[in-house]
Amino acid sequence: MSLVLDHWPDLEAAVPTLAGRVDRSAVGVVGHSMDGSPHLTTAGPEWHVDPFRLAPAPKTLVTLVGAEHGLGGVSGYDVAETTDPSPERLRLVCRLVANYLGGHLRGGAPLDLAALESDALVGRVEVEQRER
Repeated sequence: MSLVLDHWPDLEAAVPTLAGRVDRSAVGVVGHSMDGSPHLTTAGPEWHVDPFRLAPAPKTLVTLVGAEHGLGGVSGYDVAETTDPSPERLRLVCRLVANYLGGHLRGGAPLDLAALESDALVGRVEVEQRER
C-alpha cells in the first residue's frame, strides 16, 4: 500500500485520468473474506463475529440476514463459489461499503443506516462507537 501511495504522482503521470481523484491523506483498505485464516474450522458459525466483539470501539458490524458468502457473482457469474447470485444484494453491499468508507475517511457519519433500511432486503446492523 505504501509503495502505491509513495509513487502516486508517477501513477497519475502514467494514467492522467487518475489526476486529482485520490486524497492520499484519507486512504482506506478493504479486505474480503478470511484472508490468511484457515478455511476449515470446527468452531461453528459464531466465531465469525468474534473479531468484532473483541475489538475496541469504534467499530461497525453489518450483517445481511439470508445472504451467503459468494455474493452477487463477485467471483464471476456461474462459478461454483457464487452461492448467492443476487445482483440487488451485491449493489446494496457496494453502496454500504462506499457509504461507510466515504463517511469514515472524511470524518462524517461512519454509516448511513438509511442506505440499508431503505432497501427491500432485510439486514441487521450493529454499531458501536467509542468517543475519541
